[in-house]
Amino acid sequence: MFHETKRYNIDRMYPPLPGFTRSVGSLANETGPCPEPVQIAYRSFDRQWLIPDKRLIAEARTGLWQVRSEHQIFVSEQDVQQIDTGPGLIFTALIPDIDHFSGWGGSGVHPLWCDTAGTRPNLAAGLLDYLSARLNMKISPLDLLAYIAAVVAHPAYTARFRYELEEPGIHVPLSADPSLWRTAISLGRQVVWLHTYGTRYIDPAAGRPAGERNIIERHAIKSVAPSLHCPNACQIA
Repeated sequence: MFHETKRYNIDRMYPPLPGFTRSVGSLANETGPCPEPVQIAYRSFDRQWLIPDKRLIAEARTGLWQVRSEHQIFVSEQDVQQIDTGPGLIFTALIPDIDHFSGWGGSGVHPLWCDTAGTRPNLAAGLLDYLSARLNMKISPLDLLAYIAAVVAHPAYTARFRYELEEPGIHVPLSADPSLWRTAISLGRQVVWLHTYGTRYIDPAAGRPAGERNIIERHAIKSVAPSLHCPNACQIA
């Protein structure tokens, strides 16, 4: 079942994924236990499980694994094909698959943070200082990401800027109106909280408690008893 390529086969040795233990041999000679699977963002709003072993991954984007952390937010876009409808960006707290955005054509991924501690934002130098001075309000990396989510992550964005989006790649209009920024930041925090299943922008006082169960129950969908057996191998993605 292993799909071999010129770069990947079961007889070669490969370095480990960042943060994981190095394998002692090739996949063909492996006799040890399977590493604990980790959750990944397979497609937009479709989470699946992956064995974190580079010997099993044809295109492991090491740079993304290096900055994977409980603080990270990955921004996924369709940067190969033109977007006709739907949202312009998808946000996830999990490592995105190479076709995460829409399942075809590849997805460009931009991590918010350049480090696992969430202290070095992946932004152009001086951008936050310029925006803060221009708007006369403090703009943090999380504020900017929330603004982007509010502006871009919905179908009206692709409809309004259809002409500008004929060339693949997302462009974000920056308003000079501080009140619009405040509204967008508030809305965008909600958007990213939903996209990340209640794991980012957590703020119970603002109606964003931790955990996906809170998102589900907000819409009056409740499970009064645990699901102990699933005979048809059902899965909630």
